[in-house]
Amino acid sequence: MQRTRIHHTQQIKCRGRNPFGTPVFPKAFEVTIGGNVYPDATLCLITVTPQDCPHCGGGHSEYCLAAGAKVPGLYCPFSFDYPWVQEAKPDWTVPPEIKPLMDTCKAELKP
Repeated sequence: MQRTRIHHTQQIKCRGRNPFGTPVFPKAFEVTIGGNVYPDATLCLITVTPQDCPHCGGGHSEYCLAAGAKVPGLYCPFSFDYPWVQEAKPDWTVPPEIKPLMDTCKAELKP
């Protein structure tokens, strides 16, 4: 049985970031963020892929490599699994740049 998937995208401007959260590049570049909603599983995967961002790395596109090599804990703020991210990081909030995408995705999840 194939799972139901609803796909959304949003363009943002990104400047990468270093281990302190400071932007790395003086000029922002365009990145496509994907939102895959699985209503039957109450899961939303927000992703950036290496095809969409040249500084994205890791098996699940979770690392921001803009500042150089893989730095433990230097995760791309635009690649996460919702709602699991809330369990992993209790103080997590939706990055403001993708709030419209996240609101759309959350509205399609089962309560």
